[in-house]
Amino acid sequence: MLTLEDHALQNGFGSAVVEYAVAHKLPTEHLTRLGMPDRLIAHATRKEQLAEVGLDPIGVAQSIRGAIGAASTSESFVNAK
Repeated sequence: MLTLEDHALQNGFGSAVVEYAVAHKLPTEHLTRLGMPDRLIAHATRKEQLAEVGLDPIGVAQSIRGAIGAASTSESFVNAK
């Protein structure tokens, strides 16, 4: 599962999803949260700021591919046992 927010990750929607999953004993190892990191983002256009933190279309696509790759790798490991 992947959550995407255009604001801070801390206390955002993704955090609520993780809290819900933990409270209901659901697996969280394949949960990916994307959002603004807790750091100063350089003054720039909105497009440039999103690119800086990987929330532009290219960055989001890379994160999705990475999450899918990580999930399939761990699934292959689990199925190999």
